Amino acid sequence: MSKMITIVVDEKSVPVEVQEQLVTEAQDMFNKMDADMDKGWQMGRFWVEKPTPFEKSQIVSNKILSAIESHNKPMLGLMVAYIANRFPKVVKIDIITSGELQEIELYED
Repeated sequence: MSKMITIVVDEKSVPVEVQEQLVTEAQDMFNKMDADMDKGWQMGRFWVEKPTPFEKSQIVSNKILSAIESHNKPMLGLMVAYIANRFPKVVKIDIITSGELQEIELYED
């Protein structure tokens, strides 16, 4: 089974299909990502001491943008799987490249 999440980058849609198996089997990696982000993270111009779950989704969404720009499909799939794991109702991520990470928005079904 799979789930489709649409990534919108500056009004250009990129549909990404993520396998449910990856969403569940990469749990250990997602936990490690969370632990790394819990140490604090530079979000654009701001240092965030302890990112909230939503701020973590914005950080990961920025990694999604990097994966799209570098055509790194494995990284893209893994980062979208993180979003699907942590925010199972998300169907769209809106990324504006001219703004700050805090402007990244998630949309649920």
